[in-house]
Amino acid sequence: MQLYQLCAYLGVLDARGYTRATSGNHSVRQSPSSFAITRSGLQKGEVTPQDFLIVDLNGQVLSCENGMKPSDETGLHIEIYRKDSLVNWILHVHSVAGTALSMVRPYSSSFSFCGFEMQKAIFGCLSHESRVDIPILENSQDIPSIVDAMRERWIAIAA
Repeated sequence: MQLYQLCAYLGVLDARGYTRATSGNHSVRQSPSSFAITRSGLQKGEVTPQDFLIVDLNGQVLSCENGMKPSDETGLHIEIYRKDSLVNWILHVHSVAGTALSMVRPYSSSFSFCGFEMQKAIFGCLSHESRVDIPILENSQDIPSIVDAMRERWIAIAA
């Protein structure tokens, strides 16, 4: 996805209330070893291609203008891009519905459902009768701890 297309899509997400104020962050893979990510502190509905920084999979900022800082959650994007070479973009939003669902069972590690016709749109879900488990990770400002929790969840899923 080109940055101009992504910016247009982010405007749609913002209009629908998925990226209120400066919440969320978004990235798109640029090469097997780098991606463009939104800068920190930016109103996501007003993103332009100039608001992205290029970062490699080691966290090194490769291109930056005017002292811009990448999103505080860049480490999460790095881990996802490292984990799966098929991931080409990440849209990290804070929708009201998603936030509310994560709070329904505050001490649970996942939210599960089945029986919804549209769940077949989820990769690997072939039937509305399949059970879908959406992981819930505890929120934290400590990004390395969230990355560790993601790794643990992936190991548990693979087992």
